Amino acid sequence: RKLVARHKGLFAFLGVMFVLLVGFAVAMAVQAERIAKERDRASREAETAQKVSEFLVGLFQVSDPGEARGNTITAREILDKGAERIERELKNQPLTQARLMDVMGNVYLSLGLYGQAESLLEGTLQTRRREMGASPTDLARSLQSLGWLCLLQGRGAEAESLMREAMSIFERTLGHECVEVAWIECRLSAPVSDRDLAEARALLEHALEVFEKDPDANHFGISSCSEPLSVNLIWSGHYQEATRAAERALQIEQRYLSAEDPRVALAMNGLGFALLHTGDYARARPLLERAARLQEKTLGPDHQYLAWTLHSLGELLRRTGEFGESEVLLKRALAIHTGPSGAWQPEVGVVQTSLGDLYAQTGRHAEAEASYQEAIAVLDRFAPNHALLATTLTSYASLLRRVGRQAEAEPLEARARAIREKHRTAAVTPPAG
Repeated sequence: RKLVARHKGLFAFLGVMFVLLVGFAVAMAVQAERIAKERDRASREAETAQKVSEFLVGLFQVSDPGEARGNTITAREILDKGAERIERELKNQPLTQARLMDVMGNVYLSLGLYGQAESLLEGTLQTRRREMGASPTDLARSLQSLGWLCLLQGRGAEAESLMREAMSIFERTLGHECVEVAWIECRLSAPVSDRDLAEARALLEHALEVFEKDPDANHFGISSCSEPLSVNLIWSGHYQEATRAAERALQIEQRYLSAEDPRVALAMNGLGFALLHTGDYARARPLLERAARLQEKTLGPDHQYLAWTLHSLGELLRRTGEFGESEVLLKRALAIHTGPSGAWQPEVGVVQTSLGDLYAQTGRHAEAEASYQEAIAVLDRFAPNHALLATTLTSYASLLRRVGRQAEAEPLEARARAIREKHRTAAVTPPAG
């Protein structure tokens, strides 16, 4: 004690140094643990990537001579074979299995094979929720993919919940201004949803701002936002702005993709439909006809995207008085939307509205009424406050007045006015896709 008293300064200095050394040692231990975890994570990622690479290479190797049919093996056969192998061979490697299921599920989704996509994407999500080694961003991507599938199937509430959860994870890990959040904002603003038009436009405009910070890297993000923005502007009655947005989307797709890529055809449909609303039928028609040919060639006769274009073209022909051909195209679009490959149920309401307009225009009042009633029933279920429903209600009310049923028309007109006031829009013909 006397020694300490005689050398207070020295012992104080040594005490401070001891605390600093302990703190430094603790910090270094924490840092070492963090580095070790990062090293282990990187090692797992590398191992998973290697396994994924090996699996995909093996997928394209036809080992059975009986299967070696040259170029006749189809992409669908390869996918189905891969899905079976993933289930069979990777049971003990859950994260690798999840990575591959995610890839396969999204490919099935792009092909319009929603049943197969759902099974794989749900399995991926369950694995990534369960496994401790799964990264938060991988989990968020699974939520996003499954949410997009739900939206395409007309399951809006589920889609919103999944995508909002994904957005929350991305915002927490990458920040609000990341491209991952921008992609979700783009998809949450899908044309056939019950979202307020102004709210949807705000989401799209923010997403575009994020993508435009690096336009070369995010060109597909820009085009993917420009397409629904064009539809949003159509609903709002801003047809020239809608056309410019659709033109921008098509220019980007044509710059970066081959002429026969399905995304080019989808953008052609978007521009064709915007031009349809400006009354430029001469420019719209060849775009829509080419888009339909490309989609049928590359996606097959039953794909959802083809149905959107068939509806656009059918609507154009209705407006130009080519009723017979218009009816054929609209009925074909409806068959796709209601058949095994169909899923985006609000689109049934879109096409039924156009059919109702066609029947009303040609004096087939009973058929028109049936189509309008079906359209209203579908839209009431999936999007009860959508601007399209206001248009359908107005068209049905107009038909009722034409046949002397004014009392039945009045409540329909009142509801249409209330919806339009909510969106502050005028009546427009429903967009396809």
